[in-house]
Amino acid sequence: MDAAERIVVPVGQYGGAVVRETTGTTGYAIRRGHMVFVMSRQQGTLWMEAHGRTAELGRTAWTRSTIVDRRTDDATRADAEVWFGDLVALGLLAEIDPDGPDAMSFARTYRLLPAAGGKGNTPADPFRFRAGHLPYRTVNLSWNEVRLWREGYQEPTLWDACVARAAAEERVGYRLDPHKLLTETLKSLHYMLALRLSYVDRARRDDEGSDQ
Repeated sequence: MDAAERIVVPVGQYGGAVVRETTGTTGYAIRRGHMVFVMSRQQGTLWMEAHGRTAELGRTAWTRSTIVDRRTDDATRADAEVWFGDLVALGLLAEIDPDGPDAMSFARTYRLLPAAGGKGNTPADPFRFRAGHLPYRTVNLSWNEVRLWREGYQEPTLWDACVARAAAEERVGYRLDPHKLLTETLKSLHYMLALRLSYVDRARRDDEGSDQ
């Protein structure tokens, strides 16, 4: 995949608006692991845009160009490109090819955590499960998708979560390729991010005192 086509994934959890005491300006707080970063409104907007927009899910690829194009009106493209690069350097944005070798590197570096509640299986199809924020910001997930979303946080990395899900299926007589599950998860990740069902964070480390 060409570098310009790689999808962008935001890392961390939004912590709300913060007023800087020194300048009186408002910034965006982003928590990643044990660290909290405070970004300017313009730079924070780029990070927020990387989650995707619900109205454009399935129609828009959330690439670097797409996100830079969604910059605030008072920011130039040159400024937005610099801010985007800074977010990547800080580990608050990641660019990946879901079908490429860096997908595994991403999966071993990050984990997926739930940020919404499950609503149970759907009446029309008992094997599809609704998750999200009623009444509008919800999505229907398959059995393996909902189990990965609901239980994956217990594993140190997203890859470990995919392997654990495959092992659970194998114990009841089903075969599930963890590589295929990972690819499918990465390709549909913006549905969870845009609807605020999940967020991506650094992998859990054994030494909890270190930066996650």
